[in-house]
Formats: sequence, structure tokens, C-alpha cells
Amino acid sequence: WNSFECSVIAREAYAGGVAVDVATGNTYWTNTRQESIEVASYNGTFRTTLISGIIQPRGIVLDIVNK
Repeated sequence: WNSFECSVIAREAYAGGVAVDVATGNTYWTNTRQESIEVASYNGTFRTTLISGIIQPRGIVLDIVNK
């Protein structure tokens, strides 16, 4: 993990889960307060909400085989 990943996750006091895709350089996390799944690149750019309206998202897993 680099400093960006740690700072983004630290700001998300309601992060329920984190997954790192080393092949694409993206970090994904669940946000229980915003009821969403979010993503950002390793360097902090392209942070966005992928899915919203999920009630109390807790964990996240990447399917790197079937992408």
C-alpha cells in the first residue's frame, strides 16, 4: 500500500472493506456511510463512486479470473 491508499481509507471512517487490484492499479472500498462502492487509482486520480444505494456494504472481493 502506498500513502494515497492509506490516506483515502483513513478519511473514510466508514470503510467496510478494501480490495486492491495490482494488475490495474486500482483500490476499491466500501463506504457504509455513503452506502456505496468507490474506486481510485494508486496515485489518487480517478476517484469515483461505482455503485450507490447499497445498504450497509461491508466487504469487497475482486474476481480477477473473470474480470
